[in-house]
Amino acid sequence: MRFYRQNKTTVSGLESGLDTALLTAQEHRLIGSTPPLLSAESHPHIPQAVIEGRATIKEVARRRKEIESFCSHVASLMFGFEDPVRYGAVISLEDIDSMTGETVRDFQLVGILDTETGQTVRDTERLSGYRINPETTARLWLRDQPQIASERERI
Repeated sequence: MRFYRQNKTTVSGLESGLDTALLTAQEHRLIGSTPPLLSAESHPHIPQAVIEGRATIKEVARRRKEIESFCSHVASLMFGFEDPVRYGAVISLEDIDSMTGETVRDFQLVGILDTETGQTVRDTERLSGYRINPETTARLWLRDQPQIASERERI
């Protein structure tokens, strides 16, 4: 399968084997990269490899399921972590729809990585206290939500 690169990619300051072609435009923003214009404007929830025809939806879905999550210090800022340099937000790579290739839901906070100790907290009670605010959500190009549109109109 030609599109599965083995080169290392830096993801928010942490070494990872994450192939960025598996990411959607919104996920690219979470690692601090700029997604290609085509995917960002017209397909923000479809992985780049699917848009470009480098892999089938089934192939990309399988690879995303294997990876499950990635660390993002950009998301740490957006979730309001007190020390976003030390603590990285562990973000889910959501499943994609088998027909459209779109993610079935927006990413979720699934852990907090302490970069000094290497420990990851996955306690759902602790994680439930973190929320992204609507303005941040709009900047990340998440799914359109009525409350975001109404807040933009007030500004």
